[in-house]
Amino acid sequence: RIWRVASEPLLFSVIGSALDFGAIKEATIPKAVALIIGGVVVRCLVAVFATYGAGLSMRDRIFIALAWMPKATVQAALGSVPLDLAKATLNREDDPAKYDAYVEYGTDILTTAVFSILLTAPVGLIVIQKLGPRWLEQGADFAEPNLELRNAASSNAEGEVEKLS
Repeated sequence: RIWRVASEPLLFSVIGSALDFGAIKEATIPKAVALIIGGVVVRCLVAVFATYGAGLSMRDRIFIALAWMPKATVQAALGSVPLDLAKATLNREDDPAKYDAYVEYGTDILTTAVFSILLTAPVGLIVIQKLGPRWLEQGADFAEPNLELRNAASSNAEGEVEKLS
């Protein structure tokens, strides 16, 4: 609860303030967006294939893939690390070209992390809120296997106890 109320808003505020949108190179934005879209597509395809043997309908599997799409917390927590590390470990006076290159790489990574948050989090929220109630059902057939598993587990546990006594 503390994470949602206090820490999460602070984390996203810090990541937003760490990026100077005016300093972003124009070439970085299309590369970042392409990387994010490519990653989301691959992640969704893998999620659909990963849920293949789970006994879920194709609609359920697609929903799971889309619900796993949003990226925010890890990107917010780690997006600025490469830039901070470059600034903390390299001395610009020793090798200005190397320092500038590493700071640029760190800024590109931070930019990609911020765009990942800005693009995937709202889309994921909309997908979950709009498609979840329409696509997902929890009927009697969902509860029955769980009940059978519980009964089988408790019967097995009782049998194990009898063997021990």
